Amino acid sequence: MRAVPRVRNFDCTWCLVENDDNKWCLDYEFNWELGWNFFQENVEDAQYKWRFEIYSKQDARLHPEFDFPRVYYNEITATMKQFKVLYSFEFVYHYVPDFLCFNYFFTLEEFDVLFEMAMKLQECFKVLISCFYDWENYNGDDAKYIDKCDQSKKTDITMYNYIYPEYISY
Repeated sequence: MRAVPRVRNFDCTWCLVENDDNKWCLDYEFNWELGWNFFQENVEDAQYKWRFEIYSKQDARLHPEFDFPRVYYNEITATMKQFKVLYSFEFVYHYVPDFLCFNYFFTLEEFDVLFEMAMKLQECFKVLISCFYDWENYNGDDAKYIDKCDQSKKTDITMYNYIYPEYISY
C-alpha cells in the first residue's frame, strides 16, 4: 500500500471562553483509516477462492481544559491508542467434490484506553494575628478578607486505565 498525503489539516481546538486570564477549551484528535482488499485465486482442477476484507485503523484523543486561575484548574486527557479491526468474508468452491464453503473472520486488536486528570485549586490564607496590640489587619485602611492566594501544584491522577484484550472470531 502506498502512502497518500493528507488533503486537509484541521485545527481541532474549540474554545468556549478564552481571554488573557481564563480559558475553557477542548482539543480533540481522531484518526481513522478505512480500507478494503479483494482477493481471488483459481487453482486449476482443485478450487476457486474469493475473499473480501474490510479493515479499519483508528486512534483518538480528547483533551478538555478548564483554567480559571482565581478559582480552579482542571485538565482531562482521554486517550485511545491505535488499534485495528478486520472483517473478512470468503467463499471457496471445490471442483472435485462440488462443495461450496463460506467463511468469515473478525479480529479486533488489543487496545488501551486511558483517562488522566490534572487539577489545581486555590490556596488562600489570612494572617490572623501578627501582633497582639495591632488590629490593623482586620479594620485598617489596607485590611483584606484574604491576604494572598496561589494555585496549588498540578497533580496528575490516572482515573481509568484498561487494556481491552484481543478478540478473534471465525
